[in-house]
Amino acid sequence: MNLVESTKNVMVHTGAQAVLWLLFGLSVVSLAIIVERAVAFFRARGSVDALRAALGQAFRAGGLEAARRAMAQSPHPAAQVVLRGMSVRGGARPTPKEAEEAMGAELANQKTKLDQGLGVLATLGSNSPFIGLFGTVVGIVGAFDALGKQGGVGAASAGVVMASIGEALVATAVGIGVAVPAVIAFNFFSRRAKASLGGAEVLSRELLAYLEGGSHGDQHAVGE
Repeated sequence: MNLVESTKNVMVHTGAQAVLWLLFGLSVVSLAIIVERAVAFFRARGSVDALRAALGQAFRAGGLEAARRAMAQSPHPAAQVVLRGMSVRGGARPTPKEAEEAMGAELANQKTKLDQGLGVLATLGSNSPFIGLFGTVVGIVGAFDALGKQGGVGAASAGVVMASIGEALVATAVGIGVAVPAVIAFNFFSRRAKASLGGAEVLSRELLAYLEGGSHGDQHAVGE
């Protein structure tokens, strides 16, 4: 059997509608991820500058325990990273090395949480137009197959072909319609995740500086 003819028959019988249904399904998946990520980032909202100020004030007012209480009140990823560093030894004061290792692990954990679903959005954004284009090609193949079966290009035949091509082009439009929101959402959430992780780095440095200063102070006190 002719491979080209067999492939064409499959495309004709399948039609562009199957591709459209696939695109509509992908649009539902994209919308669900966008809503879920929006809720997740909203719950983890907060100002890194405000957290930094609160952390410094807590250190000056009540030391490490006050800083723990201050950071425990915030759901922001940066606060969770620093809180992990301060709590690595329970209620005891951690060494700078212990805090740094614990915060590194928590930073990786928070990055995984923030990036959840973004890979799917990136895939949909980059590939949905090609899926739509495939649907258009399938529709055009079907239109010309119908024209060939009618045996000529009359006014009626031309009308059928143009209508079929018009329907086929809808697949490309739908593919672009699925891709654009996915790309916008991916870029927005990626920037938010990067900003949150950058804030975690800043607060981590603040905590390590405090612990280093405390360690030096303890050493001087022992030497005296």
